[in-house]
Amino acid sequence: MRADDVVARVGGDEFVVLLPRTTLEDAAKVMVRIKNMLSTGQVNAIMGSLSMGVDAKLHSDQDIMEIMKDAED
Repeated sequence: MRADDVVARVGGDEFVVLLPRTTLEDAAKVMVRIKNMLSTGQVNAIMGSLSMGVDAKLHSDQDIMEIMKDAED
């Protein structure tokens, strides 16, 4: 994680990871890396499940809520 990266809880079991100055391609690589790390771990013999999405805000006039919705979809 870099100094400018942010992980924030946005709902009961929903989180967002903000990666400033990151391309969509690099963000997708981070997502795959997180999925791979979590797929090998267990808590008390219970395997977790995870769904993830990715999108990028490329222009300052884009609505961040729309970006988050697109990532969720």
